Amino acid sequence: LANNLITSEDSCLDIYANNVVLDCQGNSINWNGSGIGKTVYGIHVQGQLFNPISNVTIKNCNLQNFSIGIELEQVAANVVLNNSLRNIYNHGVGTYGINTKFSKNTTLLDNTVADYAYGMADESSTNLTVENNFLYSNFEFGLYSNTGLYLVSSKESMVQKNILQNIPTGAYFHLVKNTTAQDNVFSKHTYGLF
Repeated sequence: LANNLITSEDSCLDIYANNVVLDCQGNSINWNGSGIGKTVYGIHVQGQLFNPISNVTIKNCNLQNFSIGIELEQVAANVVLNNSLRNIYNHGVGTYGINTKFSKNTTLLDNTVADYAYGMADESSTNLTVENNFLYSNFEFGLYSNTGLYLVSSKESMVQKNILQNIPTGAYFHLVKNTTAQDNVFSKHTYGLF
C-alpha cells in the first residue's frame, strides 16, 4: 500500500487469492462511513471449506474504525504481523480487532489492538499462534471492550508473550483443546484468564 486509504464502503480490501503479501508500509486504512452496528471489514480474507486461502501475509497496516479490522476465514498458513488496529467510533457488542475462523497454521504476531469488544477472537481454528501482541482499552474497564483474547473451539494453539490491559476479561478460552497459554501479562482486569 503506497498511500493512506479512506473508505465508506462495507469492505475496504478483500483477498480471495493465495500467496498475497499486503504490506501497508505504515499507511492507514480508515473507515469514515455511517451506520453504527453495521458490519464493516478493513481487510477480509475469505476461503472456502475445501479450498482455503493460503500464504497470505498482512503487515504494517494501521486500521481505524472498522467493526472488524482484519478477518481471516477458511485460511491456512497465514501471518498477521505488526499491525495497529483502533476502533474510535464504531463501537458495539460485535466488534473485533482481528478475527479468525476455521483457520489452520495462522500466526498473529506483534499487533496492537485497542477499543474493540473483542481484541482478537478465534473460532474453531487449529495451530493458531498468538504471540507478542498488545491488546488494551482506553475505556475504563471496557465501556465497550469486553474481552482481549477470545478463543472458542480452538485446538493445538499457542498463546504467549501477549500484554492484555484494561479489559474486563483479559482472555476467555471456551472448549479449547491442547492449547498452551504462557508468559502473558494481564493488568487491570476483572478476570485475567477465564
